[in-house]
Amino acid sequence: KNLKNNAKLTVLIFSETWGVVFIFPMVFLISAPNWNLDLDLVLSIIGQGVTWTLAVGCLYNGLNSEKASTVYVMLGLSTVLGYVLQYFLIHITPQTLELIGATVIVLTILVVVWFTWRENAKMKTEESEQEKDEKLQLNSEGTPDGDDGDYWAETS
Repeated sequence: KNLKNNAKLTVLIFSETWGVVFIFPMVFLISAPNWNLDLDLVLSIIGQGVTWTLAVGCLYNGLNSEKASTVYVMLGLSTVLGYVLQYFLIHITPQTLELIGATVIVLTILVVVWFTWRENAKMKTEESEQEKDEKLQLNSEGTPDGDDGDYWAETS
């Protein structure tokens, strides 16, 4: 109830902070970490957290301003783009399961695009048929001023 009244970025920062509070101690409970906390590592982790929070904020804004199918396609493409960039820029070869996952993502994007395109085409067809029916109905009733001349043909 109270979260609905707050700004989205506030909610994101709140949830991310609680995530860190609960997850960080689990790292030490499960196994002792084998890293040295240098300044570079700390800044990198903070940068990743800020970037992730902003990315989720952009996702929420996208879902509020666009259809979910459009946002899903963009989200899936960003995942595939990540694999492509890591291969060409960092020279990391994805493992077989990662390639299978990327393939599943691409296939689901294609399915979403296909059904969205089909639904939009159906809606456009229905709209054009409805416009034709309205035009025919207006032509059969005559012109608005009562003159049964060829008013609609002149204005088209």
